[in-house]
Amino acid sequence: MLYRTFLVSLVLLAAFLGGCYEQDVPDDSAIRFVDIPVPIGFELLDSSYTVEAETIRTGTISYEGSGYPLHVERFYKKVMPELAWELYKTDAPTSDTRYLFFRKDNEICVVHIFKKMRNTYIDIELR
Repeated sequence: MLYRTFLVSLVLLAAFLGGCYEQDVPDDSAIRFVDIPVPIGFELLDSSYTVEAETIRTGTISYEGSGYPLHVERFYKKVMPELAWELYKTDAPTSDTRYLFFRKDNEICVVHIFKKMRNTYIDIELR
């Protein structure tokens, strides 16, 4: 009985954590970086672009959604290290603007989170 309860709890936890971010989005998969997640509820903006070659990838991917900037910041601070990204700097020039700087191998990822009117925007720049 205890094993069964544990197993059910584990499955529910996996389902909950699995719903915290999107990993596969068929419509925009050509302009996403697979190791940089996007919170649920955010839509890709047309201004996004990426360039990938054998040894380099770069681009800026922009999203719009309804999450609060602080919640989006917490999401990236939690999830990015799980994907081998190291947070090395943060900046919050205003209460509705956040910059998170991550590094992984020879790449830098800057996540810019900001609120404009009723929506929250995320710009993900990979250098």
